Amino acid sequence: MRPTVSQYAQAAGELAAEAGSVNDVPMIADGLCAVLKRRGEEHLLPAIVERLERKEREQKNSVAVVITVAHDPDEESRRVLLDRAQTLFPGKSLEPLWKVHPHVLGGASFRTGEVLYDATIASRSAALKETLRKP
Repeated sequence: MRPTVSQYAQAAGELAAEAGSVNDVPMIADGLCAVLKRRGEEHLLPAIVERLERKEREQKNSVAVVITVAHDPDEESRRVLLDRAQTLFPGKSLEPLWKVHPHVLGGASFRTGEVLYDATIASRSAALKETLRKP
């Protein structure tokens, strides 16, 4: 039976926590990569890293938020959007990742690993279109 992504991540996290110094972490990562390669499971590495990052964010009471907008926001717009994100995720430290997608048209969306708050013009337009189609 092969270990799951969660089991690999847990083992790597425990080894890193028990490491004598941060200098030992690259050795642990190399060992994990070698095990995955030997088992033909290298494709699991991104999911394992994502699981470790999520665990670290939970321990720090933070949340990674992907903020998608139509164009690169100026400093004032970033501040306003971060304030809005803070109201959506109260009590959490935010780790914003900014994405620009012209299909958004305007507004913004806020996505975490579990939740999507979509306040874009594109989503409102789609909702209006759907409403107008109903008899």
